[in-house]
Amino acid sequence: MTSNLYSKKTVVVAKSDTADYTTIAEAIKNAQPETRILVKPGIYRESIVIDKSLEILGDGKVSDIVIEGTNLNSILMQTDYAIVRGFTLRECTVGVCVPKGQLILEDCDLTAYDCGIVICGSEANPIIRRCCIHDGKGNGIQIKDNGQGVIEDCDIYGNTYSGVKIDKGGNPMIRRCRIYDGKQTGILITDNGLGTLEDCDIYGNTYRGVDIDTGSNPTIRSCRIYDGKQTGILITDNGLGTIEDCGIYGNTYGGVDIDTGSNPTIRRCRIYDGKQNGIWITDNGLGTIENCDIYGNTYQGVKITKDSSPTIRSCRIYDGKQTGILITNNGLGTIEDCDIYGNTYPGLAITKGGNPMIRRCRIYDGKKTGVWITDNGLGTIEDCDIYGNTYRGVDIDTGSNPAIHSCRIYDSKKTGIWITDNGLGTIEDCEIYGNTYGGVDIDTGSNPIIRSCRIYDGKQNGISITDKGLGTIEDCDIYGNTYQGVKITKDSSPTIRSCRIYDGKQTGIWITDNGLGTIEDCDIYGNTYQGAKITKGSNTTIRSCRIYDGKQTGILITDNGLGTIEYCGIYGNIYPGVGITKGGNPTIRSCRIYDGKKNGIWITNNGLGTIEDCDIYGNTAPGVDISKGSNPTIRSCRIYDGKKPGILITNNGLGTIEDCEIYGNGAPEVEIAKGSNPTFRRCQLENHPFPGSKIEKGRNPFFRRFL
Repeated sequence: MTSNLYSKKTVVVAKSDTADYTTIAEAIKNAQPETRILVKPGIYRESIVIDKSLEILGDGKVSDIVIEGTNLNSILMQTDYAIVRGFTLRECTVGVCVPKGQLILEDCDLTAYDCGIVICGSEANPIIRRCCIHDGKGNGIQIKDNGQGVIEDCDIYGNTYSGVKIDKGGNPMIRRCRIYDGKQTGILITDNGLGTLEDCDIYGNTYRGVDIDTGSNPTIRSCRIYDGKQTGILITDNGLGTIEDCGIYGNTYGGVDIDTGSNPTIRRCRIYDGKQNGIWITDNGLGTIENCDIYGNTYQGVKITKDSSPTIRSCRIYDGKQTGILITNNGLGTIEDCDIYGNTYPGLAITKGGNPMIRRCRIYDGKKTGVWITDNGLGTIEDCDIYGNTYRGVDIDTGSNPAIHSCRIYDSKKTGIWITDNGLGTIEDCEIYGNTYGGVDIDTGSNPIIRSCRIYDGKQNGISITDKGLGTIEDCDIYGNTYQGVKITKDSSPTIRSCRIYDGKQTGIWITDNGLGTIEDCDIYGNTYQGAKITKGSNTTIRSCRIYDGKQTGILITDNGLGTIEYCGIYGNIYPGVGITKGGNPTIRSCRIYDGKKNGIWITNNGLGTIEDCDIYGNTAPGVDISKGSNPTIRSCRIYDGKKPGILITNNGLGTIEDCEIYGNGAPEVEIAKGSNPTFRRCQLENHPFPGSKIEKGRNPFFRRFL
């Protein structure tokens, strides 16, 4: 029978004799173009070829209208335009093959042995809507050989191979689909495949949610890719692609893997709660990752390895179960304008030759160290804020050698920067302040360069160098720290040059326990304890420094301390300019020790030392005070214009004083008392011996050519 219910001519296919046709193929063969073919419920065991413009519509429940293909394809499209709607297609190799034309396929249910739908060739441009393509033995949908098309609002699930495969220039639009529970990859884009995927749910697949490889370049937008049994998205073998505004989460492997020269753009995505890395870039991988939230992943938020060099920009990488970003095995990359915080391991770790550029990042509130550079790690870190971390702000160890420029490292719960285990590095133009432990700790043979930094307001030492630590520290401001400005101990031997060390709550520089080092051309002033203290066998060189306005002694050498102090200006200190006590035995040469509020030099309690070619003048107490068994050598000095005696030797003091000029001091120029017994040679006291000296009755000190 022929129906005229519609404007188009309509014919009916059914299994009854009252229909126009009993097979769809027969109806197609006899229909004129633009005919509508209504197909009633039944099982139609045939393969159909659409070779004219037709509408073929199931008239009933989809599950009741079944086409079981008898040839390769259930439906083969061989015309420019056709509509097929409302069928179940099964028992075929390929459900629908579209090598040309625009087939509109809607509301169908497809299961095939090989592929549910194949779109192939540059002339193919179908629209597939509201279909279920499922449980096939191959791919759900394949778009290849420059095929195009729109696939929207479909469910693609349970297929043995990929849910969707796009290859060889295929370029579909896939929109609002659900692609899930596949036995392999959800969507495979390979061999220069293209395509746009938007607003899709891709989940629960056995392999990756999405694979992009061999030069493919899709756009994936506003999709949710989750709960896969492997990686959310894998971009490999020079794959490209733009992935934006997606949620990628809960996958068993990484959220996104980029490798073998691939170079995608990932923008405004949320990559979270993965069971491994958030993003892993390896094997020369590239990529631009920007304005993403990467959080709560079980491994690293981002891992960069094996010569990979991505750009990561304006991302938030936080609350990971391990490291925020790990760069290892010669990984490279540029990381800029990111917030990295709240991670369980270091916010940023660089190891095994990793050499990234880290710029304008904020690395904070981590559960361990902010930045950890280890195992020969490199890297440049500049203009970053590193603060509030539970361990150190920065750790540098095991031969690592980063460059850290113009950073602010503060409010750590431990040390600001710790360089250990032969660590290196250049740290310059940084502010290091307010840390709970030291500002900088250098130990176990480490040898960094610290230049033009401000290290202040720490709760312990400004800089601590210990356990054979080395280092060059130059042109730094070190001030306001609760302990020492600088502490050098245990055979350490740094060079400290052209620094300003001031206003500390304890000693400016303390060298102890066999500490060594060279301190030159520094200003050390206004410290609460000594400007410099040398103790317990330490033997440092202090050269061309200015040590002044301290609240106690300018330099104290005690407890068998040694040292060479030369060409220094030591002045205006509240206690003696130099104190030598308890076996201290320094060499003090060519210094100016003046305008102290007490003695110029005070040697007591068996103090020793050689003091030569110095100017000691204008001090409030005696220029030189020797007492309690002390026995220094003072040679070729000028001791003058003091408010008290030039030299006072008392309480069994000893000493050899030779070739000195002693003048203009408060009378007498020299006073010897209380059992003291020094030797004077070739000295001048106001050009006459008496009353320039006052000698205790019964004392007979040795004077030779004492004029």
